[in-house]
Amino acid sequence: MDIAEETVQARVGHACVRCTSSGCSDYANRPVNPCQTFMCAWRSEGTPLVDVMRPDLSGVIVVMDRLIWRGEYVIVGIPTGECIPEQSLKYLLGLSELTRANLLTVQFQLEDGKFNGLSRVALYGEKDFAQDMKERFKDGKLNW
Repeated sequence: MDIAEETVQARVGHACVRCTSSGCSDYANRPVNPCQTFMCAWRSEGTPLVDVMRPDLSGVIVVMDRLIWRGEYVIVGIPTGECIPEQSLKYLLGLSELTRANLLTVQFQLEDGKFNGLSRVALYGEKDFAQDMKERFKDGKLNW
């Protein structure tokens, strides 16, 4: 899941080189894909996510429109670092329970202190959901 565009260079577990604490340092020239087209759930209209779930505050990027299981959207939590902070995970678990949506969270794997492109998923929800997702992501790669 690497991004290699002229103005964007990012890899799993590492922000784009243009990412700063106040946003994109080259916002006006950002590429259409993925920068202009990607929208995390926190920025989506009508989001159920509270302000503290903003990715830079929560340590997690939440997407709710990318993974569908049996016709229903799955809440997906992708850490901005190696793993999702405990408080953010608790929030996502509560949201999953409240909305009755299945939840998939990611933890990136390190090798010699660096992200190796592989990940582990944790699955919360229906038993069949967990079984299906384990099979889908058995190779450790996030292939949506």
